[in-house]
Amino acid sequence: MKAIAMCLLSVALLCSAGKLESAPRTTATVYGVGNHSCGKWLATAHDTDEWFDQLNWVLGWLSAAGYYDVHGSLRKTDSDAIAAWMDNYCRQHPLKTIEDGAADLVRELAKSE
Repeated sequence: MKAIAMCLLSVALLCSAGKLESAPRTTATVYGVGNHSCGKWLATAHDTDEWFDQLNWVLGWLSAAGYYDVHGSLRKTDSDAIAAWMDNYCRQHPLKTIEDGAADLVRELAKSE
């Protein structure tokens, strides 16, 4: 009887682990310019060190997501396309953060074509 109970408990834990993995994170600590608003992204001239810091933060976020296989393998793209995507995202969502945009871009790049 004890063996059956342990087996059922193991199955229940395995089933719930898949659900926990796919659940959205509700809290996370974000460091650096990822905390800046999309409004700041748009207000920063694209030829300044500050803008390159913001873009490099996004590139690092995407690289880490791809490296750790957060949402499966990501489609390959380049930094110009990423910058254009973030420009469009931030125009549509000026009150969101750069991290919000980067997270949405990870989900977009994870979609199969």
